[in-house]
Amino acid sequence: MTIVIQRNQIFSNSFNLILGSGAALSDRLIILPRLDVLVEDNTIIGGGVGVTGYAAFVADGGRMRFFRNRIALQREEPLTGGRNVSDLVECDPFCSWHRFPWEDFSHGIVLNAIIDNNQLKAFPVQPKSAPTLEFVDNIIEDNEGWAITFNHPFAATGIVCNITASKTILVQITGKNNRIINNGKGSLCPGNYPWPQGFLR
Repeated sequence: MTIVIQRNQIFSNSFNLILGSGAALSDRLIILPRLDVLVEDNTIIGGGVGVTGYAAFVADGGRMRFFRNRIALQREEPLTGGRNVSDLVECDPFCSWHRFPWEDFSHGIVLNAIIDNNQLKAFPVQPKSAPTLEFVDNIIEDNEGWAITFNHPFAATGIVCNITASKTILVQITGKNNRIINNGKGSLCPGNYPWPQGFLR
């Protein structure tokens, strides 16, 4: 099964593109059949977060592919005044459990793909293999935060820029030739993740 998101123009939403089921991660890990998600030739400009991706969406060997997208000008969300989104609006189950902290806005791509080892062991069903996320020929520029960052979906402040032995990464990242420039906090977080050679142009 392939899900294709192609040739769209998306502007100035708090969450411009959400891939996955955030609600499912609140109390269990959802193991779905292998899925192939293609995000290609999209323009995502303005707002709070360009793309938010959940590892559980493509668990057990699935993949997400990001080809030739442009993501730019993500900012700390001015409309929330520093408060949680779920305090201000009625929304789907995503916001009701994920009280998205202020620091998680302003990034190009946020990957909810890191978890404490003890939390992963507590899930009744374990993933058999990590999904692959492939990034090729994307432009991620001029965002206030990170271009691409990992997030811990269960933490009060979720951005994780240092991988320790107590944490598990739920994805494998591949890719090449991405143009990542002028992002306020930097290009890639965590810095000690083994990003592929040639990932950046």
